[in-house]
Amino acid sequence: MNKNIISKYLKRTLAIVMSLVFVLSGIILMDKPLISEAASGQYNDDMAWEVLDMVNKERAARGLSSLTMDQTLVNSAKVRAPEISEYFSHTRPNGTSCFTAYPSAQMSVGENIAAGQYSASAVMNSWMNSQGHRENILDSGFKSIGIACYYIPGSDYGYYWVQCFGDVVTAPLSNSSSSSTGNTSVDTVDYSSVYDYSYYINKYSDLKSAFGSNQAAAFNHFINNGMNEGRQASEDFNVSIYKANYADLRAAYGNDLKSYYLHYINHGKKEGRNAKTLINNSSGTSTTVYNGVDYSAVYDYNYYINKYPDLKAAFEGNPTAALNHFVNCGMNEGRQAKATFNASNYKNKYADLCSAFGGNMKCYYIHYISCGQNENRNCN
Repeated sequence: MNKNIISKYLKRTLAIVMSLVFVLSGIILMDKPLISEAASGQYNDDMAWEVLDMVNKERAARGLSSLTMDQTLVNSAKVRAPEISEYFSHTRPNGTSCFTAYPSAQMSVGENIAAGQYSASAVMNSWMNSQGHRENILDSGFKSIGIACYYIPGSDYGYYWVQCFGDVVTAPLSNSSSSSTGNTSVDTVDYSSVYDYSYYINKYSDLKSAFGSNQAAAFNHFINNGMNEGRQASEDFNVSIYKANYADLRAAYGNDLKSYYLHYINHGKKEGRNAKTLINNSSGTSTTVYNGVDYSAVYDYNYYINKYPDLKAAFEGNPTAALNHFVNCGMNEGRQAKATFNASNYKNKYADLCSAFGGNMKCYYIHYISCGQNENRNCN
């Protein structure tokens, strides 16, 4: 059970307070205070503006007017964010309603809160998949919004999010923080469909340590290194899954991972190709074919990940990535991936193979696939 993603929503219209609804946007449901870390946090305004952009895209898709970021509601959100890090509720730590933190000019107001989501896209995904939160976001009566993203290093939840909705705009804000540091384009190529700064640095601790809030440096790393390494930089694009799903792409690009990113940017997204979830084959079983070689004689996905805890932690639910690991690492390490094939035993039983291959473990797997099983050699 993942305890690190939670959210709630509340709406008040005029003098009527709607009933409070607890919603699972991730995993858990709480009606008691979160433990305060007593740590000072920091606001991330760039991520707050990213949320606004996503909110207005959702509204535009349904013919609704855009919400305007309002300074007075931003102030309210920045009051509420530290409060929910201490007490995750629409009741403030002093026992009063959350709406006592809102400006009096707002007559119809709403609040969405969340904790644990480490990117703008992640928190919006949580809210849009929850009826109460989604209703606030898509409420035609709301005209203004204040958003806060509050980060407490080392805390249980890390990120705390607040959306404060209002029915009037009193102090409109423009996103003056936008600059080249948030750029996602290079040489006329827009990488936004495969790259999200917040997702990228929060997914990889080494990148967060190296680049912190330096968005330009993180983006440069993705362009020059991340794609070649197959790093995931967007919730909606996983290069291993994209590669596994389409034989035509594998035939065209082989193991040139960067080409898969570029294909998706230039063609795949428009074609509606799936880069997020694995497309099962007709039998519903996990694939055992890699670059035209069928490894089924020496490899079984479930056996492989369940035998090794490190692989289970890394690849459970991603059979394509597990097969990639087996072919490129596991065989060289002599890992057993099927109950009926043990490479070390195969090596020790046959002097001719040991003489031919020595300590090159991968060769024993390949020999059995190509010859050994047809020769009825004992491999266990």
